[in-house]
Formats: sequence, structure tokens, C-alpha cells
Amino acid sequence: MTTTALPARSRERRRGLLRGAVRVLLALAVAAAAGALTPIGQQHLPEPLAPLANSSGSWTVIAFAAVYLSRSRPLVAAVLGAACFVLMNELYAVVSTLRGNPYTAGFPDFWNLTGILVGPVVGLAAAWLRDDRPARLAMAIAAPSAVLLGEGAYYVTVLGVFGAYGFVEIAAGVFLLLVLVVRRIRTMRMRLATVALALLGAAAFVAAYTLVPAVLVAL
Repeated sequence: MTTTALPARSRERRRGLLRGAVRVLLALAVAAAAGALTPIGQQHLPEPLAPLANSSGSWTVIAFAAVYLSRSRPLVAAVLGAACFVLMNELYAVVSTLRGNPYTAGFPDFWNLTGILVGPVVGLAAAWLRDDRPARLAMAIAAPSAVLLGEGAYYVTVLGVFGAYGFVEIAAGVFLLLVLVVRRIRTMRMRLATVALALLGAAAFVAAYTLVPAVLVAL
């Protein structure tokens, strides 16, 4: 090994860390922008698209994509996933308040606490989508699909509003699930397991979301 090899390796390591930090900051910037734009969308989006600004699914997909594109390792991705959700909620609160609709986030805010619990799962799923191990791939694919399927089903069957958007969200969840399963999962057994896991997650989402009003009243 030459004496120049170690400095060169050290420089490359620093560059790698810098690139990683930039990607993480970009992911946080995307989350902040999504949170800031949400109250604006609630007021100005046309009626067919208005539910996008009241949807856990849209924030989940944004957080998932932001963490995935950051190429973060699983531990960093888990933390980043939680940070994205909290940042979205905080920026939503700031912009809503500035627009004359006071909303206080902070802690213990229900949606911040929800982001801290759910965000790491979304972040890990985004990181594991780059993994080749079937079990991790199954969970990575099932997680975002379950949110879209679950929220769509909740809108259609429980809430009784946003019915058209609910069907669109279900269709998006099915499309995402099938495309990723076909492209990333190699065996039929694991494909079926991934679909089952997504459906189980969707059912859990509906059950949990049905309890949200009671939890909010209790808080």
C-alpha cells in the first residue's frame, strides 16, 4: 500500500459522508415543502383532488420516496422517516397559523407522536426496498401499499366521504403493490406472502384509523 492510498481513501470517505448528508437534507427539504404546501392545497385544490391535502397516504408516499432517494442505511432511514413526518406536521402548523388558521403542533401532539411511531417503519421500508433479502423486500413493499389500501378502504367503507378518492387510492395501492411484487419478488410463495402482508396491514390501518377520533377526544 502506498502512502498516498490512505489520504485518498480518507478523502473519498469524506465525500461519501458529504453526499449522504446532502441527500438527507434534501429529503428533509422535501418533507418540509410537503407540510408547508398542505394547508394551501386544502384551500385551493379542485374538489376531485382536495383529499390529497387531507391524506395520510400522500404524506406517507412522499416520506417513503424522500427516504428512498436519500439512499440512507436502515438505521439512518428509520430516524429520517420519523423526522420527515414530524417536519411535515410542524411546517403544516406554521403555515396554517400564518394563514389565519391557528394550529399548534409541538409535543405531545397526536400527529407528531404518530409520526414518531410510524415514521421509522416507513423509513426502514424505504431502505429495505434496496435490499435483496426476500423477507425485507416483502415488508418494504407491503408497508406503503398497506397505507394506500387501508386509507382508501377507510374513506369508502367507514368515513363515507371522499368516496371517489378512496377508490383512486385503493387503485394506486394495488398498482404499487403489484408492480413492485412482480419486479422485485422472484418466487410465487413470497409474492403471495407480500400481498397477504399488505392486506393485513391495510386491515390494521382501517382498525387503527377508526379509533383515531376517540383517541383525539381523549387527548
